[in-house]
Amino acid sequence: MTVLPKKDTVIKTKQTMMQTKRVLLFIFSLFSFCAHAQWVSQQNPNKTNLTGVDFLDNKTGVVSGTNNIFTTTGIGSTAITNNGGDTWSTTSFKDCDQIKFRTNKKLIGTSVFGYVYYSKKTMFEVGSLLLNDISYGISFADTSKIHIVGGGANFANYSWALLSDVPKLIYKNNLGLDLRKEMYGVHFPDTATGYTCGDAGTIRKTVTGGNTWTAQSSGSSSSLRSVFFINKTTGWIVGSEQTVLLTTNGGITWKRTSYLGGGTTYRSVKFVTAKRGYLCGDFGTIMKTTDGGNTWKPMQTGTYETLNQLAFPDSLNGWAVGTNGTILHLNEDKTVPKVQTVVPSDTFMCSTGSYSVAFAVNKRFNTGNVFTAQLSDGQGNWASPQTLGTLASDTSGSIAFSLNQNQMLDGGYRIRIVSSNPAYTSVQTQSPLSIDAGTVASVAIATTLGTICEGAPVILKGVYSNGGLEPAFQWLVNGVATAFTGTEFSGTLKQGDKVSFRMTSSADCPVPKRPIATIDAPVTAIPTKPTISQTDLVLESSANFGNQWMKEGADIPQATAKQYEVKITGTYTVRTSTGPCVSEVSDPVQVLITGVMSDLTESEKTSLYPVPSTDLLHYKTDYLVQSVSLKDLAGRTIWQEETNAQKTGTLELNQIGISTGMYFLELQDTAGKLHRMAFSKQ
Repeated sequence: MTVLPKKDTVIKTKQTMMQTKRVLLFIFSLFSFCAHAQWVSQQNPNKTNLTGVDFLDNKTGVVSGTNNIFTTTGIGSTAITNNGGDTWSTTSFKDCDQIKFRTNKKLIGTSVFGYVYYSKKTMFEVGSLLLNDISYGISFADTSKIHIVGGGANFANYSWALLSDVPKLIYKNNLGLDLRKEMYGVHFPDTATGYTCGDAGTIRKTVTGGNTWTAQSSGSSSSLRSVFFINKTTGWIVGSEQTVLLTTNGGITWKRTSYLGGGTTYRSVKFVTAKRGYLCGDFGTIMKTTDGGNTWKPMQTGTYETLNQLAFPDSLNGWAVGTNGTILHLNEDKTVPKVQTVVPSDTFMCSTGSYSVAFAVNKRFNTGNVFTAQLSDGQGNWASPQTLGTLASDTSGSIAFSLNQNQMLDGGYRIRIVSSNPAYTSVQTQSPLSIDAGTVASVAIATTLGTICEGAPVILKGVYSNGGLEPAFQWLVNGVATAFTGTEFSGTLKQGDKVSFRMTSSADCPVPKRPIATIDAPVTAIPTKPTISQTDLVLESSANFGNQWMKEGADIPQATAKQYEVKITGTYTVRTSTGPCVSEVSDPVQVLITGVMSDLTESEKTSLYPVPSTDLLHYKTDYLVQSVSLKDLAGRTIWQEETNAQKTGTLELNQIGISTGMYFLELQDTAGKLHRMAFSKQ
């Protein structure tokens, strides 16, 4: 047996089908209304469900939402932009359901968990207050007072002293409503007048800044989600079931406009003029009115996400945010972007110079636009323009460029700017440009010097060509500017120094403008002062090469070896040289070779060293010494000692105790002969 449905069930089913059909037709109309998208999606760094948005101007804005419905301290969904939403940066501000700029550097937001978050001394130094109730709507009456509505039909009125970082709760009440009702929207068009809306068609009005509230009849049982007043008498409320309410008499009467049917919920409404306004809601819905809200038309959004909040900082720019991180931007400016002025940095240019061209636009170009600076031929023709440079930008700017020698000398060149998005070609520069091919400027260092000794004075001369009427010069040593700014350098140099001569030409279009010449200075280091060591009568220099031995300050002919054997008593020194560079003279060494007694054979020689002596006095003989005596110049014996028939010996003069002066050393050999030699004690 076939069981038929009840009549009321059939009717409800048909109503549901019709309602679904209306929603589908409505959604179809949203995506087919315009051939081109009027709302443009912006990139969001995360996929948080966004519920709050506010903009100070068309550049600076903030969005926020709830990252996790089970946390009250989430961080990560609040993002800020300083370029109109081209890029967004996440911040450390707490996640909020509604968020607004308190000032251009401070934020305030509300949470469904009953928290109010606010900037303290800096934007991201966050303070918090707990209302213990769900908080939804937020509205500034002025810069010092803020109103918040929320769950349990609660209303909180806060004052905010301009010099304080913490809000002060003035009072809190439940608007005299059923605590089961929730209030979602609040708006104060002035400091005294405010409206709030919520569940079951509830509307309340205050004319006392929130101290007292009176009920108004909405004629609707829908959940009313957002309220906006253009002044204290004309306003709009939107909510569930596509509800749009309008009043022009301060809420004495409300009328419903443009009912399309279906189950779509409108969640935010904003007006930029008394006639033009916008609302948003489920299924990517955005509607626009141009007659004060009497009729509404859908706008194309390109999304199916739920849109929760609108913000319009001016009459031309708007933003909408929604689920899954959705951020949309609307630009109602119908003015075509144009480049209005083109100004080169100079009207006389050199073919190898670097210059720039500045330009100004009437409005921003589209994202991804590239400006290109072009150069005409020498007669101002654009048949084959040459690209000078490019700039990826959407607004006024300057393009730097360098010319090259491909441009012929001429005086009729022009510059223009071409954009890519949208495509636009500016007017050309008003005055013609002259391009000069330029003349070669050069410098050189003229010197006939051979080897330069380190520390010796030297003079270098610079020569130049095409310096113009007032050339400027600079001498540099190892890249560091010196005090010499003429064509001559006079000073001393070290080994390894690099000397440069630079000119800044004042001629027209010199190539290059600042020529420079550099030489490696032919400097030879001065040899180190040598020292002399002595072994018997042999003197040795510390220098391996370039020695010149001297006696009494005069060169000894052919005495240029490392060693020199002394044959005559005297004062000996040595110097060394590398090419023309000569060292200091060594400290002197005195060598004394004194008489041998007439009866000695030629082979029986005796030598003393060092002479003069300071302490140790050494002797060396070809015979065996039996005794050693020290005598003064008068022949008196000062000290005497027997030896063990040896040919060498050493006397410790300081220990013997003789003073400075001349003395005789007398040696007696084993044959009884005496050998006397003079020496000096220092």
